[in-house]
Amino acid sequence: MADTIPDVTKAVADAAISETAAAEAETVARDELAPLQSPSGLPRASAVAQPQPRYSISSAEIKAKTKVILHDFHLPPVSTWANYNATVFGLACFRQIPVNELLHKTADLTRTSVQKALVVLASEPILGSVRTKLGFVTQAFFAQRDFSKMDIVETLYSSLRNSVVAPVSDNILYAGLSLRELVNKFKQKTLQLFKLMFLEKRVLFYGPKVEAISSYQYSLISLVPELLKHLHDVGAPNLCYEESMSVLDEVGGGGEHGDLFRAKLRNLGLPLRIFGEGAFFQPYIPLQQIDVIMAPTTKSFLVGTSNSIFLHNKAAAIDAIVNCDKGTIEVIDPALMSALQLTSADKRFIDEISKTVTSTWAQEDDPTLNQQIEFEGSDDDIRARFESYLFSFLISAKLTLSPPEVSPTPGGVTPTKPKDYTTDFNPAWVKLWKKTNNFKTWNEHTSGDRISSTGIGPGHLKEVPSTMSIMSAKLQELGWSSVAPQTVAKVAVSTAAATAAATADTVKSAVSTVADSQSAKNLQSGASQMFASMSGWMSQRKREWSGPATPERRNSGELNPVPDGTKAKDESSEEESGFVEVQKTEPEAFEEVNFADVKI
Repeated sequence: MADTIPDVTKAVADAAISETAAAEAETVARDELAPLQSPSGLPRASAVAQPQPRYSISSAEIKAKTKVILHDFHLPPVSTWANYNATVFGLACFRQIPVNELLHKTADLTRTSVQKALVVLASEPILGSVRTKLGFVTQAFFAQRDFSKMDIVETLYSSLRNSVVAPVSDNILYAGLSLRELVNKFKQKTLQLFKLMFLEKRVLFYGPKVEAISSYQYSLISLVPELLKHLHDVGAPNLCYEESMSVLDEVGGGGEHGDLFRAKLRNLGLPLRIFGEGAFFQPYIPLQQIDVIMAPTTKSFLVGTSNSIFLHNKAAAIDAIVNCDKGTIEVIDPALMSALQLTSADKRFIDEISKTVTSTWAQEDDPTLNQQIEFEGSDDDIRARFESYLFSFLISAKLTLSPPEVSPTPGGVTPTKPKDYTTDFNPAWVKLWKKTNNFKTWNEHTSGDRISSTGIGPGHLKEVPSTMSIMSAKLQELGWSSVAPQTVAKVAVSTAAATAAATADTVKSAVSTVADSQSAKNLQSGASQMFASMSGWMSQRKREWSGPATPERRNSGELNPVPDGTKAKDESSEEESGFVEVQKTEPEAFEEVNFADVKI
């Protein structure tokens, strides 16, 4: 790596390889993923490089039975290292080998197995770009079975110095990260993790896979534009580099499009100072650094571990635990419960991303098989969507806090209260964000005019338009652009009020007609008596009609009287028909009605 810790890298690598790791081997036996510390206090890290063809090592030898383990770590500045007064970024790769397999044994190898490591240190977090090759180099070095042969390490060192030059591009920073893997693991909770990062809380990533823990944290940070390039003060809580909002001017490259994009970032106040004074970021924290997160000077942290001791340490005062194996978030601080709730608009935003990723995800252990070729659902697509989400939120927050001045209308109408554009982002989360240091810094370095110059409108990306806004838009389409939405609302409300008043008058009039309760009771009593008399008369007639149909009764016309002036038909058929009708039909019809039960 050109101009990035030239001699220190080789010195640390040589020291790590030339020493035994008996004590660390016992640690790995208990916990395979426990970090290793060299006697000098530096975590043992691995370096990545492509094995050179001149080494006649077969692929079978490279695929050793014991696997290599990689993890990222950060170091605070070392006073004895000139020109390196900021955070140092390291990547570790280590493994074990039985001593009886070594071709060259030294006197210090007193145990049955030996553990060695390769170390790469850099002044920028660029180690993801060489992560893939790192395992092969370590395997090739161990396959020699002779730690005195340092040619591979020296070639690796030279290769790294020549492969990366300043300024570091985004492609190198994002290499080795997988936003698709992050979204596939946490689904809807990915947005919760993103919003949790803004609140400067004490967050612990926990899981059995060290590489995944580091990758998830770096991938999450990469969602904030330019933040990976400004992590120089994360190595210790007491580090704080006052960076003005002009730091983006120092980042070159990108051409005209890149310049326009960085100008937009400057106007939006990005990158946010999430890791400032009192903050600590360690992608994999060893047990020896537990006192750092317990120190009073550590106000917030983002750390990862596979050691369960951290989970039960109350002195660490952890606010949230992210389980990288299950893809869950355990919120310990009650104040975060409501703040991390996703709104309907938030859910629509993240569900679209999650569905796109899961629909193209292959259930394979090899992450390279899940690199999306098409843009939709790719890392670039995911990063672009989160950038748009962040842009819209920052604009909404600024215009809500510092709304543009609105002069009174010619009609003398007083301007209404400024709209709160942050409602769809969860007001509880916004309230907590306003208490953070990164908000204070952002608010001081941004203005409404600069925010508005970006041309991005306020409001949530997935905001559902209200009925009033739809009505206003429709009126504008019809040429009623001069009618303000407030005027339309007043007309609608007054019309509804007049209709309600008229309805109320009608109801009052109807109620007044039966207001006298005594009159109502008299009316009910009279109606009941009338229907009772009618019911008795009908019952009497039913009994008479139900009597025996004698010839005398038929001849007298009692059963079926023929009206005057009606010509009689066939007498026998007429009488029979009348009998059947009275006997079977009419009495049954009368039985269905009980007039005494009728009430009004």
